[in-house]
Amino acid sequence: MNPKAEGALCNECPLANAHFTPTTGRHDADIAIVSRSPGYYESKNGEHLSGPSGKIVNHLLEQNGIKRQDVLLTNVVLCESKAPPLKAIKACSPRLDRELRNSNTIIAAGSEAAKEIARINSLSGNRGYVHERRTSSGRRQRVVVTNNPAIVLKDDSTFPNLVRDFKLALNPLPPPKLPEVYVTHDPSVAKDWIRSLANPRYTKFSCDIESRGLAPSASLDSIGISFDGTRGISIGRRVLSDQTFVRDYLRPFLTQRAIAYIWHNGKFDARNLRAKGINARVDQDTLLLSYALDERSDEDQVHSLDYLVMNELNWPHYEPQAVKNWKSKLGRLERELRFTELEELEAPEELYEYNALDAAGTALLYPILLHRAVADNVASYYTDYLLRDSNALIEVELRGIHYDYHKAADINENEVLPELERLRSTMQWIVGDGAYNPNSPKQNAELVYDKWGLIHNIDRGEDKERSVDKAVYTEIKEGRFFVAMGHPTGDKRGVLQGTQESEEISDALYRELIGEDQVSGIDDGQFVERDTQAIRDTAIRWAENLADFKSLDKQRGTYIEGLIGVAEVNDGKITTSITLHTTVTGRSSSSRPNLQNITRPKEGLPNIRSLFVASPGHTIVNVDYSQAELRAIAQLSGDTRLKDVYQRGESLHHQVAERFYGKNYSGEQYVNCKNMNFGVAYGQSAETFQAKHDVPVEEGEEFIKWWFREFPGVKEWRQSIARQVLKDGYIQSPFGHKRRFHLITHENRKAIIREAINFLPQNIAARLTLHALSILVERHFPVVLEVHDSIILDVPSNDLTEVCRAVEVVMLEAPAVINWDMPFAVDIKIGQSWGETDDFYEAEEVEELALSR
Repeated sequence: MNPKAEGALCNECPLANAHFTPTTGRHDADIAIVSRSPGYYESKNGEHLSGPSGKIVNHLLEQNGIKRQDVLLTNVVLCESKAPPLKAIKACSPRLDRELRNSNTIIAAGSEAAKEIARINSLSGNRGYVHERRTSSGRRQRVVVTNNPAIVLKDDSTFPNLVRDFKLALNPLPPPKLPEVYVTHDPSVAKDWIRSLANPRYTKFSCDIESRGLAPSASLDSIGISFDGTRGISIGRRVLSDQTFVRDYLRPFLTQRAIAYIWHNGKFDARNLRAKGINARVDQDTLLLSYALDERSDEDQVHSLDYLVMNELNWPHYEPQAVKNWKSKLGRLERELRFTELEELEAPEELYEYNALDAAGTALLYPILLHRAVADNVASYYTDYLLRDSNALIEVELRGIHYDYHKAADINENEVLPELERLRSTMQWIVGDGAYNPNSPKQNAELVYDKWGLIHNIDRGEDKERSVDKAVYTEIKEGRFFVAMGHPTGDKRGVLQGTQESEEISDALYRELIGEDQVSGIDDGQFVERDTQAIRDTAIRWAENLADFKSLDKQRGTYIEGLIGVAEVNDGKITTSITLHTTVTGRSSSSRPNLQNITRPKEGLPNIRSLFVASPGHTIVNVDYSQAELRAIAQLSGDTRLKDVYQRGESLHHQVAERFYGKNYSGEQYVNCKNMNFGVAYGQSAETFQAKHDVPVEEGEEFIKWWFREFPGVKEWRQSIARQVLKDGYIQSPFGHKRRFHLITHENRKAIIREAINFLPQNIAARLTLHALSILVERHFPVVLEVHDSIILDVPSNDLTEVCRAVEVVMLEAPAVINWDMPFAVDIKIGQSWGETDDFYEAEEVEELALSR
């Protein structure tokens, strides 16, 4: 067939019969924008980026003084396809190269465009920088990779990235002059440098360290220091291994009372320095400032130092490849607990210049971000809460929590491995294959897509179109999938699983579900009769067992085998990193390892929490707020009846169960009410109640109507939040934390309203917990972990009663910091392990329990 566009190999393309949209704009344009493929509006209008996403692009072009008609607009493939197959991309590649030959700047919008044009497999870590492309004639082109504009219609958090990336491509800052850097490995030179910096005219320093090994026993590789950002120094590992230098020079320098110390992610650096006996302070932190200004999670590394100096100062990507490789080796050796090799691994010389640049970049960023925080009314949130909480968490991380690795080995051998083998054997029987391996992505894909012909409605993208990840097997487990009855010949009839009824799948839906290239060439007359009910039952049983297997295997790998070796070399303790900058709601998160993700004990899973134990002569105390988010909703909404429940000290769940089901409500009905109380307040539907809690839809609908009749103030409050976020584009909590919504569209409006309503109670509950934690740490209470709304302590048993009472008082008084009079309640749980504290005890029972131990 004749090519639809010059250079295209349409006769080799599986999309040859699909709708075609030609490239638009000037073919001699200096600027080109390349996206994935034409969508509905593009096919309808015959012009690229002509739908809602096109309006976003038009706005960004206008913002940077560029006219749309002066830009070349095209796609990786020119024929309509939700997920272009590789053959189609390859067939269109010569056409794309030909069209881009005159461009000097190319904006590659989306992963497919980034891969085809810049040879980049992932946007994460690569967007925000200028990449180089060479044409077949050797011409150099600037390439900026960014998100597909269509994503913004559903996910407003990607809009700031688009704004910054378009500015980088079309209106970049002038090339910067990087700071001067100085490196030394000579102790005498390092001493001279420190003496010269210990000068009364200096009032602040920015600092950064590079380290290796497990916290808090990590060793130091270098420390970078800068005064004003025009120059930075780095002192190397050989000098820092000299204990005399550390004692007589470095420690006094880093603990001066008259100096303000500025860090980027200072909690990490200060923790490792304090473990070495240097009581380093984090007086300012540019990472926390960045988070106060932009609460998005760090998936795109928006709070990383190299990203911030790139975005604010137009620095190039300055981390050398040698440093990346070195860090990668360190990480592998650390995971494998090969500490001798880790300590002996030679650091590249580039590390020290990189370290000095980090310190200088931090110094330059600080005044820019602080000024912006004051203007945005988040400076107090940063200073009063984020900085204070971060410093408190340093002490929590340094303390760590004891881990019984002997018991862990026994549980692994006697419970976990046998159960994994049982689940594996069960799945082998279900699928009829004694060689089946549930950890094999290839075998799972062959089962789901080839043998059973299952079709789900999860958009995985081309690179993951045959993925069988948790989202996929959860859909199968819950019965939300199609069985292609005519599979493998591709007959379009199917069964929507979750019901027993056959229904016809439309051509458009079928093409969307299984991909355009899978449809072409199908003979509708062919049909292979299949027992879809048997396939349904088999697939669901398999997915149920696979979910249990994967969950247990995760526990085994991460929290049993993964921690046994760590505890052995760390005096029986496990430390974690608790971060404040990784969630939009203000909740903390945990990593290396994630101790906040350990499930409560339940059937089929080992009691991992029972492995985290009290120190000798101590007792684990687990204190958390009771119904903190619902109490926050009562205060925020001002609903008289809901406030009255808590002011009288009653249980909302018991009261609602009695009013909705009557005095003789069952245990199951109580649990339903507990789940639905939270669900209604957060806007969950009756269908969600059915899917998550097996509550009949009719019952859920009646409950929702009853709940809002009973608590009308909550409904009015939800409506006020909806109006506010649509008007202002953000919500700010009493603590000062902002939840910003950067672009509100028809497609994302409902999701944004739901997130805005959910944000306030979640943020307030999390912030109250962290505020109480900071007070407890400052008063030297032995806090060892924070898990969302709960605080865990390792308390001397002789002091148990006194400590429990004091902790309760601190947590009950915490709401006063935001001038709330709503009474909060605290649950206190005690035991010899974290797992034992899953049993609740009222505060007045603690003394009796303590005396009995």
